[in-house]
Amino acid sequence: SMGAWVLDYVSGWAGERGFITHANVSYRNPAFTGDATFITGEVVEKKEERRRVEVAVVKVTLKNQDDAVLATGMVDVQLPQD
Repeated sequence: SMGAWVLDYVSGWAGERGFITHANVSYRNPAFTGDATFITGEVVEKKEERRRVEVAVVKVTLKNQDDAVLATGMVDVQLPQD
């Protein structure tokens, strides 16, 4: 379920016209019932792919209330073209 949390977080940031093209997430610790999970994300790169499509690379981290890292990963998001 943590993988779904990561994708939902990034897709919410990207908006309805953003599109997740790739995700690579590593799971470090389990999330137990009753834990609080805090998700942070940071755009670490913006690149142009084929056909002049802009992609943001977002580094995502999930931590619990004890600051233990539950998961980390990188998600590529195709940005809307306006």
